[in-house]
Amino acid sequence: GRKRTVRGAEQDLNEPMMPILWCRERVNESGKTNRIVTTTMGAATDFLNEGFRRMVLNSIYWGLELPISTQSNVDLVGEYKPSK
Repeated sequence: GRKRTVRGAEQDLNEPMMPILWCRERVNESGKTNRIVTTTMGAATDFLNEGFRRMVLNSIYWGLELPISTQSNVDLVGEYKPSK
């Protein structure tokens, strides 16, 4: 689809295409490397998606400098019924 920008110009809905997750390494004043992750997703209903849960878990592993596995269990624990 298409939409109008704040200035009134018309453009495609995902134009320009934006990432849903960013990761960055930054060296602080003491020489230690900090790992930073941020995402534009995270609504309660997003956690119903297995791929999203895996992305979050893999981001945590990356931030802690742990090995990332495609076999990690990302199943929901218990009943989960998010509101919209």
